[in-house]
Amino acid sequence: MGSEVRREIAIISMACRFPKADTPAEFWENLMQARSCIQVVPPDRWSIEDYYHPAPGTPGKSNSKWGGFLDDVRRFDAEFFNIPKDEAAFMDPQHRILLELAHETLERAGYAGERRKGLRIGVFVGISQNSYEEIVRPLLFSPDRTSPNLVVNNLRNIAASRISHNFNLSGPNLTIDTACSSSLVALHYARLSLLAGECDLALAGGISLNLSATPFVAFSSAGALSPSSCVYLFDDRADGFVLGEGGGFVLLTSQTRALKNQDPILAVIKGSA
Repeated sequence: MGSEVRREIAIISMACRFPKADTPAEFWENLMQARSCIQVVPPDRWSIEDYYHPAPGTPGKSNSKWGGFLDDVRRFDAEFFNIPKDEAAFMDPQHRILLELAHETLERAGYAGERRKGLRIGVFVGISQNSYEEIVRPLLFSPDRTSPNLVVNNLRNIAASRISHNFNLSGPNLTIDTACSSSLVALHYARLSLLAGECDLALAGGISLNLSATPFVAFSSAGALSPSSCVYLFDDRADGFVLGEGGGFVLLTSQTRALKNQDPILAVIKGSA
């Protein structure tokens, strides 16, 4: 087998949570039907009346009330992951969704159970913000007893290691923040880790949720948000971008190993930089 093939990385599974799409098949259907999944900010996120103003740069206000949002981010089966319910309540929903996505990605490839024993599985996660911390921080100063894990459960830098710990994975884990490119950089380093022989399989992906108005107000103050709810990339109609959210994982392995084990190859990564 040629040296080029030995350096190729196979994607053998994937899972996602995107606006109006909880599976790759639903996401593909949205793309095929050219559906816009942008909506007005749901009332369970933040109050439009309190934070929206059409004039950009208005102090404490956002000139955009649109975005791409996941449905029911509070839903989580803590018992399935052996996490006490009271602890899960204080956990960043991004961590919860990443756990779900990791399990689903491994399950789709047949590695959620006994088959993964003895394999070194790495975890590479792109994550850039945690607006849930803003919501739970006041509890630190509350006279009522709070979870002793409140701080730890909201640290971005343990997003990858939480997955490794929960699933007892022995490969490397790395949490990456390079802003908009975080998930792609996570994919790049997952590929390098596989090529270096540090792991047999690698979960690579990322997540971002907008649970408060803070990101909207911040980007609005910078004049970056689109007041029209549309993104006209490379177009003279461009007037800013629209904040969105979502999460996803792909499961990677060497193409040589995938062929040997008859894993389903969804795509092949020839290289990254």
